[in-house]
Amino acid sequence: MQAVLQTHIIQIMTKRGKLFMITGPMFSGKSEELIKRIRHYSRNGAHFQVFNHILDDRYTINKIVSHSQLQWNSISVSESSKILSSLLNETIAVFIDEIQFFDHGIVSVIDVMIAKGLIVVAAGLDKNYRGEFFINTAHLMETANKEVMKLRSICTICKKRNATLTTRIPVSESPSSHDKDEIRVGGAESYEPRCKKHHSIM
Repeated sequence: MQAVLQTHIIQIMTKRGKLFMITGPMFSGKSEELIKRIRHYSRNGAHFQVFNHILDDRYTINKIVSHSQLQWNSISVSESSKILSSLLNETIAVFIDEIQFFDHGIVSVIDVMIAKGLIVVAAGLDKNYRGEFFINTAHLMETANKEVMKLRSICTICKKRNATLTTRIPVSESPSSHDKDEIRVGGAESYEPRCKKHHSIM
């Protein structure tokens, strides 16, 4: 196993890195999938680092926590540049949760890590509550050179696993109120997964 891991490290450091993207609406299992992949690297003894944005304080800070309560220790940062300054020389893989919370510099930060030969796995919402793509996620989905995993959730209205969108609740809020903030940190009290038929913004 050690020999295989060393070979893997050499291959990573002599080749361009890989970007994996995990996207979907709220409650589709993005963080859970990310943690599953982290566990895989942990079992294989590879050196990796985990990051999330400090805004994601729904459960706690310095941890990635899924809605199903799976969790993993992380480094919570306030801006994307701090990911690069926190990287260790021995790191071969980087995991980033809630990519939509980061400033637009996250795209360049990930490009730098890929150029260094690192494996990057990033998870986050692909679209906001209006059904519009988050700029960061859309760009990274286009440039992902390994895999884009698009997850679905169960629509809270029709109960079918075809929810690709997220509705902000209560839906009676005025459009002007919605437009004030694209990102509002929250869970089941603020958002519901919906299919295209039942998605609503007001």
